[in-house]
Amino acid sequence: MSPYVAYLDLTEPVELPDNTTLRLMNSADLPAVVALEQQNALTPWSLRSFELSLNTKQANWVVYFEATLVGFICANIIVDELHILNLSVAQEYRGQGLATALIMQLCRAVKDVPIRVIYLEVRQSNKVAQKLYRKLGFSLDGVRKGYYQGERGIREDALLMSRDF
Repeated sequence: MSPYVAYLDLTEPVELPDNTTLRLMNSADLPAVVALEQQNALTPWSLRSFELSLNTKQANWVVYFEATLVGFICANIIVDELHILNLSVAQEYRGQGLATALIMQLCRAVKDVPIRVIYLEVRQSNKVAQKLYRKLGFSLDGVRKGYYQGERGIREDALLMSRDF
């Protein structure tokens, strides 16, 4: 972890904006999750990918504003590692702390699992997400060259980030 980042306990409760709820993802959420994914992602996950992600109990969460899905997080637990696989917040709801709340709720849900480290990949061009992850104590571990499909077939590097749990 960077010596310049204060330790943040990711299992602490987070206040949500009014009329916002955070809960475990279930199969009834998938049509809205897939729709949000298609709006936000250059190479969106398929419905089948989300169905498979539901097999990991306590690792998939959604956030709703009133009756509208506005964000989700999908993760996988492998032995003592938590891998954040997909995180998305609707563009009109960004900047309200929802991505932070999703990450922290995920960490609270798995705090009794013997997890040692959290991993994620982020597009090199996604500076906003990188700033959020650094604020949450993640540090850069390396680069996966050409990991993401980009616009017009151009590949984009992924930055590998992690932090101790």
